Amino acid sequence: MHRLFIAALQAGIAAAILLGLFGQLVVIPTTASDEVDRFPPYAPFAAPYVTVAVVGVVCVQVALAAVWMLLGMVERDAIFTRRAFRWVDTISGSRHAQPPAEGHAAADRDRRGGLTPPQPGTASRFRSGAASRARRVRGPKRLSTTAPTSQVPAMK
Repeated sequence: MHRLFIAALQAGIAAAILLGLFGQLVVIPTTASDEVDRFPPYAPFAAPYVTVAVVGVVCVQVALAAVWMLLGMVERDAIFTRRAFRWVDTISGSRHAQPPAEGHAAADRDRRGGLTPPQPGTASRFRSGAASRARRVRGPKRLSTTAPTSQVPAMK
């Protein structure tokens, strides 16, 4: 790869990391604060969702840093070494670290029945989300014997 192209890619990665840092420090907390000001019942959800958003941005930044290192290895023609594959594993690990954090926030929201704050005295009912996830939509217990077997009219 040409040195100028690698330098341009690294400049773009540096800009993306700095933009993510700005998002972590300014945009995400400010947005959460504004939402809580507009909708006070969402106040209990502000801190968990800010945390999940910041962790998501950190995962992206870790992957970008690993790509930066891989670009440096491309420049030195050392891309197919054990060290390079460790950086590839870092990218994969940062990708797989993000959904569990998002899943915990979504499970917390689902346990509480949407984006409504919990009511006093209902904590024991919502402590485990297993009961709400176990509900399934069930059809009729048995088919009627008078039900037609086909909706297509018979050909004559």
